[in-house]
Amino acid sequence: MRYLGLKIFAGLIILVAALFIWKWNTWFKKYPEADYICPNSPNRIIQSLGANADYDRAISWRCDSVPHKSFLELYDVENGVKKILPAKHKKVSTMGGKNVFYRVDLKNLQAKNYKYRVQTGDKYSKWYKLSLNKVNNKVRFAYLGDIQDLVGGVSDTIFRHINRRFPKLDFWMFGGDCVERPMDKYWNEFILAGDSIFQNKPVIACTGNHEYIKALFKILDKRWKYYWPLPKNGAKLFKGRVAHWEIEDACIVSLDTDGVQGLATYFSQYYWAKRIFKETDKKWKIIFMHHPIKSAGKGRSTIIMSTLFANMLEEMKVDLILQGHDHSYSRYITKEDGKLSTPVYVESSCSRKFYDVVIDEEADRLGSSIKLFQILDISKDTLQYKSYKLNDEIYDSFKIIKTDKGIKVIDENPKTKEHLVPTHRIKRKKTKLEEYLKEASNRNKLKYSL
Repeated sequence: MRYLGLKIFAGLIILVAALFIWKWNTWFKKYPEADYICPNSPNRIIQSLGANADYDRAISWRCDSVPHKSFLELYDVENGVKKILPAKHKKVSTMGGKNVFYRVDLKNLQAKNYKYRVQTGDKYSKWYKLSLNKVNNKVRFAYLGDIQDLVGGVSDTIFRHINRRFPKLDFWMFGGDCVERPMDKYWNEFILAGDSIFQNKPVIACTGNHEYIKALFKILDKRWKYYWPLPKNGAKLFKGRVAHWEIEDACIVSLDTDGVQGLATYFSQYYWAKRIFKETDKKWKIIFMHHPIKSAGKGRSTIIMSTLFANMLEEMKVDLILQGHDHSYSRYITKEDGKLSTPVYVESSCSRKFYDVVIDEEADRLGSSIKLFQILDISKDTLQYKSYKLNDEIYDSFKIIKTDKGIKVIDENPKTKEHLVPTHRIKRKKTKLEEYLKEASNRNKLKYSL
């Protein structure tokens, strides 16, 4: 009996060792960051939403490797009033260099249109626009999942296309993994891609695993909190990493799913998010996060998120859950007694990287090897969701209607063939490729008569 126990123990040791060898690069391998010098004029300026997003904004930028007196100059276009506001600074050192980040919080703005510029030392930025949403009970925003572009990539083309196609967005939302790795060159690629957009339109984001530094207990890149000037209203252990915003009749919450590295970090976000949704008087409840609670991504479900957290969000009657990480597309509408209901789960990506999906019969819409962006319109009683291909063709659509009579979810699936092109991972294995192609073909035939 003792020898049997020793054999089992030895087998477990071998199994764990094999797992670590297999996943070593994914879990632990760190890449060196090239040396860089932060320019001595204001750069990488980002405008973001404040907690009370109808009236609040936050502006962040960086400049030089040593601090200087810095200010934001705010000009009220309608009333001709100018204010000069001091900036707070934070010195941040990384493996490749030193930065000083600056931030100004603008609260209780009453006019509709402003201009602003930032100053560090004797260096000024250009003037940018700052506009508040003054259309009662109407909000329009873009949601993009993973970006993860390489240096010299195509994100700038995508962002500019979206901005031209939908010029009146109230804000942009990113679902984590904005950068390929936590390095200056990738931050530069992402923010440069949004140049003239991120300064003139508010942007919010949640963390992704590619913004974390790999280790047994992963650490969020120090720069993340200072590029994204989130409201300081997040969970106790996640100040500056998660937040909630209220804009018109919507309550929006972000999560840091990669920061869940034990029970304390899990329940810190769990009870915080539950309290926010329980206490809000807003009609629409939206949450966005990187790792999905529900998705058709192959082998990428997170058990701790897909059980307890999912139940809490359903209990709190959250309407929409926006997710990333899986580099594919899936959409699930909750079914109750045969009727469509909320929450609706969406996972999307706009990255050069593609992962395979499981051909899941429960999924209302699937996509693989496809880049998509989402436009959401929220009015008094209606949340309209549309997912677009880069050629502006609608790939997916649904509508949630809330009235005194209850909730009605309308699936507006365009009934076009799902884009289920296999990735190189499946193509390398002939048997799996044949099986996948057959399942994809059968799904399109049965679901869309194609």
